[in-house]
Amino acid sequence: MDNIAKSIQYKSKETSFSGWVNGFLGVLIFSGSLPATKVAILDFSPVFLTVARATIAGVLGLVILLVFKEKRPSRAHIIPLAIVSLGVVVGYPLLSALALQYVTSAHSIVFVGMLPLCTAIFGVLRGSERPRPAFWLFSILGSLLVTGYAFAQGISASPVGDLLMLMAIILCGLGYAEGAKLSKILGGWQVICWALAISLPFMTPVMFFLMHSSLSEISPQAWIGLAYVSLFSMLIGFVFWYRGLAQGGIAAVGQLQLLQPFFGLALAASLLHEPVDTGMLIITAGVILCVAGSRKFAK
Repeated sequence: MDNIAKSIQYKSKETSFSGWVNGFLGVLIFSGSLPATKVAILDFSPVFLTVARATIAGVLGLVILLVFKEKRPSRAHIIPLAIVSLGVVVGYPLLSALALQYVTSAHSIVFVGMLPLCTAIFGVLRGSERPRPAFWLFSILGSLLVTGYAFAQGISASPVGDLLMLMAIILCGLGYAEGAKLSKILGGWQVICWALAISLPFMTPVMFFLMHSSLSEISPQAWIGLAYVSLFSMLIGFVFWYRGLAQGGIAAVGQLQLLQPFFGLALAASLLHEPVDTGMLIITAGVILCVAGSRKFAK
């Protein structure tokens, strides 16, 4: 019995570690999403970018499902998949792209500090996770730091852009939590592929309707941005992310998103030459300290 218990405990730790590794890889990939979106909307409209990235990733996802002959989801899974699609295929990409018309990608990245709290809340509402009270204390503190910074910058930045980013974060948290719950049943990559596939009939016609008449006028940078958000942000990143959330827990692994602002700010400064002020760095560092505390009490 002792050997069995030790074996179970070892497998649990191994699964948890794999969850953190997969989650970290997902966060690393997502870190380039906002800078890539900022570049893409220089030539593409936010709506076109949203439907185009969903269509490209959706076609690839459908091909993958057909190649591996995946069984269709049951009727009970259709609504949860629609929620995933609403959150991460339509809601977050569209609202964040609209927000980036008003604010820099560096400014918008700070809002990612609120994403772990939103994901954890929806993990409780839509799942069965019950983090300890101390977890919520640290998570709320981190979110308050981000919110306070956003309001402090409201005059020099844009209240409209901040509101759009806030709405984007809420929908993204919903999509993350719902997808993580489904990943335990359908599998990580299967969830995002099916969520993309069911959105194809809606996204593809809009893409062709809004397609630019002269694609030759689109800059190479915009094409690169579209390619990144379509392949990495919309598909590959979710393969790792949903697997990590399912293995390590939505609330626990979700806290890794607090690392995303650091990576994102580095990309915004180095690739887009956007200003990264001291306040951004201080707030981001403060949020990271909060996640260190919330991670300890996630379960």
